[in-house]
Amino acid sequence: LFGRFAGGFAVCCLVYLSVPLGALVGAAMPGLDPETVGPFRAAPYLYSFFVLAVPTLFVLAAGVFAFATLTRSMFATYVVALVGLLLYFLTAAYVRRPEFGNLAAWFDPFGLSSLQRELGHWTPAERNSLLIPMAGRLLLNRILWLGLAMGALAVTWRLFKRERTAETKRRKETAKDVEAARTPNHVAAGFPTTCE
Repeated sequence: LFGRFAGGFAVCCLVYLSVPLGALVGAAMPGLDPETVGPFRAAPYLYSFFVLAVPTLFVLAAGVFAFATLTRSMFATYVVALVGLLLYFLTAAYVRRPEFGNLAAWFDPFGLSSLQRELGHWTPAERNSLLIPMAGRLLLNRILWLGLAMGALAVTWRLFKRERTAETKRRKETAKDVEAARTPNHVAAGFPTTCE
């Protein structure tokens, strides 16, 4: 079960790796003003991918994987994922108001609200030169959502084992019934199969 999850999550991370790689290639394109782009630093690319993107991908992958595994319906999984994204965007637009700032920072699975709250008082120079510290609201948000993702995987594991055990028993019983149906009645009763 978790081999499938790990494989799917690794593929998601590899696909998403195209985002920082694309930004890196774009920053190295000829014709850009070197003073505007600034010197190349690998730390922001690695930090944004491993510290910000990978935890978010893990949360999303765990949620989708858990729902798909428990329902065994890809159509239902796609519908729920689409509805979840729509609800997220509608909710994010609503809680953008200042009075909902702390609530949005906690309940945003992508961590964007807590990220904006942390960067709200930064100057442009700080945004261009410093890395976002994994502390405060952002850290608490990541801990909360990673904990929920691990919980979803644990529940999936627990329910999946029971379901597979019941399914295996059903298959064995069905195989026995099929075998019994194929066996002629006189053989099952112990009568000789040929006349001597």
